[in-house]
Order: sequence, then structure tokens, then C-alpha cells
Amino acid sequence: MVKEIKPPELSNELIAKKKRRFWEYIVLAIVLAIAGFFLVQEGASQVRHFKELMLRHQIWRVRNAVVMYYSMFSSMPPDLVVLTQTKVVEPRSGVSFPILEGVKIGKKGFVVDTFGYPYDYDNQTGRVSSTAPCCKLW
Repeated sequence: MVKEIKPPELSNELIAKKKRRFWEYIVLAIVLAIAGFFLVQEGASQVRHFKELMLRHQIWRVRNAVVMYYSMFSSMPPDLVVLTQTKVVEPRSGVSFPILEGVKIGKKGFVVDTFGYPYDYDNQTGRVSSTAPCCKLW
């Protein structure tokens, strides 16, 4: 015959009276701090990755705008700000829009990338690249 073993019953009073020791709070604080640190690092990594993806897309758009300007006017634009000011008219609907839209103009009047760095533009060759430290070779 098997004898049943029942766990001792803990009353609510007994549970309420149990106090945590000071070192338990210290360990809990350290564990939470470490977990918070890694969460913040992961979030920052995700934001940086997203900005790099947006920068690749934006460089592609700026380079295409330079090509479009060259095909329309047979010369390279003097600077990238001109691309945001030059309008193209769609012939069927008559709607006009800038060759390059959706980019930020920095405080000094340059077109800036998603990290806030101005683009490096050579108006002789039409080469556009980022001056951001992470993406200079793109």
C-alpha cells in the first residue's frame, strides 16, 4: 500500500510574515540592471540597423535623381539641393514634383543622410556617397 504524502499547508499569515533579506534585493537589482543594459543595447542596435537600411535606400534615390537631372539637362547638378528645387512636370496629369523629395536639408544648406551627415557629392562625375563614419565606402 502506497502512503500519500501531503505537503505542509502554508497559511497566508505565514507567507505574509516571511521577509526578504537585504542581499536578495541587491541580487535582484543587479539582475534587473544587467537585463536592462542588454535591452537598451539591443534597441540601439536595431535603430542603427534601420538607419543604415534607410541610408542605402536614400543614397539610391539621390543617385537616381542625379541621373534624372543629367538626362534632362545634359549636365550634372551643381549641388544636391538643386535636385530638391528642380521640378518635373508629369505630362499626362500636369502634376509637378521635385526630382528629389523626402530628404532633409541640414542647417548649413546641405542634403543630409539619415545619420545627419551631409552627402559627399562630386559635380564633375556625379558621384554621391555618404560621409557617415559607418558608410563611407558605399
